Amino acid sequence: MEGIMITDANNRIKSVNPAFTQITGFQSEEVIGEDPSMLNSGRHDADYYRDMWSTFYTKGYWSGEIWNRRKDGTVFPEWLSLAVIRDDTGNVKEHVAVFSDITRRKADEEQIRRQANYDPLTGLPNRNLLVDRLNQALLAAHREEEQVALLFIDLDGFKRVNDSWVM
Repeated sequence: MEGIMITDANNRIKSVNPAFTQITGFQSEEVIGEDPSMLNSGRHDADYYRDMWSTFYTKGYWSGEIWNRRKDGTVFPEWLSLAVIRDDTGNVKEHVAVFSDITRRKADEEQIRRQANYDPLTGLPNRNLLVDRLNQALLAAHREEEQVALLFIDLDGFKRVNDSWVM
């Protein structure tokens, strides 16, 4: 299910498909004639949009992850692909935006990240995250010409208790 939005050369919405309505909550009559910035979530700064539009007009297309806002105010991640349509003389005629809601994918990625880096019983960082953070601390200490200290505590029998309580 991919939302589609077509804008004119002045970036005013000309048409949207039913998937656009289902994803955003906006009916077509509410958005026709509006600027797509009405969907902005506020999570991206002006530099982000400036770079996006610069790439878009230079290459004629742009794809990437962006966060937008639904009619009900909820913010959601989407994968957005933009393309410019030019007339025979090279002038911009329309813009086409095709997007899909990637909320589920982002939640799955977060769950995988959490499972890889945190103990399921205690919620504490695990060895994998410890090694990552220790490497970061060592690199920062080397760069800043500082020292790092590490305290190691070994709890006898904790693995057996932890393994018996993991669900």
